[in-house]
Amino acid sequence: MKTLLLNKTLKIFETLVNAENPLTLKEICARTGITPPAASRLLSDLADTGYVHKVSYRTFEPGLGMIYLGQSSLRHNFFPQNAILLLRSELAEMGISGALAGMFNDRLVYLFHSYRERSVQTSFLPMPEQRLSGSNIALVILCVKYGSEKAASILLDELKRSPMTEEEREFRERSILQRIEAFQKDNYAVWEDECRHWNICFPLAGGSQVYGLSFLIDANTRPDRAKLFLKCSSLAAGMRKILTKS
Repeated sequence: MKTLLLNKTLKIFETLVNAENPLTLKEICARTGITPPAASRLLSDLADTGYVHKVSYRTFEPGLGMIYLGQSSLRHNFFPQNAILLLRSELAEMGISGALAGMFNDRLVYLFHSYRERSVQTSFLPMPEQRLSGSNIALVILCVKYGSEKAASILLDELKRSPMTEEEREFRERSILQRIEAFQKDNYAVWEDECRHWNICFPLAGGSQVYGLSFLIDANTRPDRAKLFLKCSSLAAGMRKILTKS
């Protein structure tokens, strides 16, 4: 009984955090398969404890308690903090952006990411949910976890459900398949997107966990790309050593 109750609670948590907008009781029941009476009781208890916010009489969204849990977990993350500090320092020195992520239930979970704006590099979390088919990190992690065939199946299936023109979809399909083929040979994936940004992603393994370490080089740094690639590859190797020792 306790396990069943916990499973229902976790389903509600996951449904609310993955929703773009507050959900009604009816929508929560449809997405979780929980009956309205059971869902209503659970949501009432979660609202009383602050884990769920009651927007209106029967509309709900994540509460401060749920957000607090997510923020607090970052301080206790099992990924070595000295590796993240090294990543932040090296990215700043190279003058490029980067991201580090793992996957939970085939969804990306970012442990670090940065962006460049007005020549200032800023680190921040959380990151908006990203389609797996539009992520080089997801491609690398899925290839390591499941192998190239299943990785391609997951990414292409999601791509079919994404709103875009047929021409754009065909272009992305070719890109995904080419990167998977290259990853099998090189153990890293390179993706040049529509804006001519250059994304290099390396796999990192720590115990049973697989992570992706991605570097984003903008379109104006072409002469330095070979040198930057070597630095990125060296940094990935350094982070692997830290993971192995932890």
